[in-house]
Parts: sequence; C-alpha cells; structure tokens
Amino acid sequence: MKHPVVVKLVVTGCEEYLVNTLYWWLLEIEDLIEEECGIDIVPEKAMESECTRPYPVRLYANEELVMEGLPGEEGYLIEALKKLIKECR
Repeated sequence: MKHPVVVKLVVTGCEEYLVNTLYWWLLEIEDLIEEECGIDIVPEKAMESECTRPYPVRLYANEELVMEGLPGEEGYLIEALKKLIKECR
C-alpha cells in the first residue's frame, strides 16, 4: 500500500550478525508498522569497515539516530519506531 509519508530506515554497524539481525527484524515488522502508522518504510543496511563507535549496530530513520545497540526482542523495536513516528507527525 502506498502512503503519503515514506521513512527510510537504515541499519548500520560493523558487526555483520547484529546488523543483519536488526535488518531482518525490520523486514518482519515492516507491514505491521506501515498498517498501524499509515506510512511506507524503506529498510536498508550499510556495513561499516571499522568499529569506531561505542555500539556495533545503529538504526537511523531519515538520517536521524533512533537507537544504538540491538534490542532484546522485536517488541522493543516496534515500540521505538511507533514512538518516533508519533513524534514526527
């Protein structure tokens, strides 16, 4: 479904396992977030060659940092995204 608001979500980091895990979680919850929030999301991932930051994985929404580190479960990710989307409206 096409919505008027599009949010680009980029997972970045230097540890492949963590980056891939967060990216796959985004893919799994993509439809839920789009339906509940009335937006389209575009998940992407970008690996870094060196670990220069304190957290090996980060999530950005339209270039704004949303979270650092891997949440304990997908539910925390869903709530963080919903909160961000509410604040942006």
